[in-house]
Amino acid sequence: MIKQIASVKYLNFWIVFHILLGVATTVTPWALIGWYYLVFVFSIPLLLNKSKYNGSVSYLLVYLVSFEVFSRMVKATPFISYEQSKYMTFFLTSFGLLHGANRMGKEGLLMVVLLFPALFYDFSGMVSVPYIIFDVLGPINLGLCIWFFSNQRFTPSGFLALIRLMVFPIISALFFTFIKTPDFDSIEFDLGANFETTGGFGSNQVSVLFGLGIFLMFIFIIFKWRFSGNFWIDSFFLLGFAFQGLLSFSRGGVIGGAIGILGLLFVLKRNSGKIKDLANIPKVGRYLVPAILILMVTFVVVNNITGGLLMLRYSGETAGTMAGAKERSLDTFTSYRAGIALEDLEIFMENPILGTGAASSRYLREEHFGTAPHIELSRLFAEHGMFGIAYFVVVAMVFFGLFRKKANIKVKSVLLAFAMVAVYTTFHAATRTYITPLLFGLAMITVTTPRRRKLADSSDGPIKTLPTKK
Repeated sequence: MIKQIASVKYLNFWIVFHILLGVATTVTPWALIGWYYLVFVFSIPLLLNKSKYNGSVSYLLVYLVSFEVFSRMVKATPFISYEQSKYMTFFLTSFGLLHGANRMGKEGLLMVVLLFPALFYDFSGMVSVPYIIFDVLGPINLGLCIWFFSNQRFTPSGFLALIRLMVFPIISALFFTFIKTPDFDSIEFDLGANFETTGGFGSNQVSVLFGLGIFLMFIFIIFKWRFSGNFWIDSFFLLGFAFQGLLSFSRGGVIGGAIGILGLLFVLKRNSGKIKDLANIPKVGRYLVPAILILMVTFVVVNNITGGLLMLRYSGETAGTMAGAKERSLDTFTSYRAGIALEDLEIFMENPILGTGAASSRYLREEHFGTAPHIELSRLFAEHGMFGIAYFVVVAMVFFGLFRKKANIKVKSVLLAFAMVAVYTTFHAATRTYITPLLFGLAMITVTTPRRRKLADSSDGPIKTLPTKK
């Protein structure tokens, strides 16, 4: 079934289907629950395939974990676990590694190993297993995804199928919020996160989802790769993601989408004109200026709807600073993430070798006691000590190694932008969503572009699974 969903042959049908799925879930979460398990059950034959590697498992992974935030929005728990993407990522990557005899990406294995020591001690004496899963399974999955995807080779059609599979669930979430959002006149906007415009769920995670949607749709538009096959429909989706993302009043995800776009354009811009001509690369300025103008107009429209509060929100104002009770600072601008990070670093300085143990830092802070970590880097330092520093060094080595990767420049720009968004997301949402493990993992793949064939048109061909490169 997953190949049917990924196939360009039925593309318009699946776009409409996911729109209707989003609409149906406004009535009952069972629409999503039933669909989720239907896809998984009918894809079980892929997991029972005795071949050493079947790339369809990667399509299944990308598609199912992309429903993570949407399933939380429609309140599908416990039928779809709140942490389903973490469990599914762990299960499918582990399965793929066991059956794929992966000989590459061992940096990911090292990352997983570095996280294990902190699982066996707790300096706070208050940690429970659910919090360990919540905090540690994300970075474990990051290592597994780097290890799992490093050995995979996709045709251009398969590469574009992976991106589409990420977009489909975001479209469902978009139409869910379209319907769930009340009349703007009835919404009391303030300088905090807005749950009324995100279907009643956490605006930070919904913003991350829509920010990713902005970035992914921009990819299809700038390279003229086929999504719906219609420029105006694709543009509608992009504007819809931007509009609802801004209405969430959560800045991190929208900024993440902008970072993805700027990162992609940066990689394209830094290549010589000769390489650009050979790769049929569009002129960056031709797309950057209109993109900025469109996003600015969208921002102005949403700002007017909110009575000017959106501009104040993005400038770092809060209810406290506006009332004069607090001064605007880096801590208030980052919604107190900076303060949490500083306290994490203080905890690290007190326990620099081993750290304090997995998931324990929240109970050792004074000012932000009990608050879940929002910055993965500071959490790694506080809870894992020198092992956390080593983990970060490995991630940095893998990230900068991507700049030396040989690939079609279009593909390389997308893969590097994936990694940039993945890393950025850890600085405002830690690894509590699927975004970081999945995008960083996908940044490791190899896309084999046939000679004399344009990547922009290759999405019309069949999806092929390439053998593992030994």
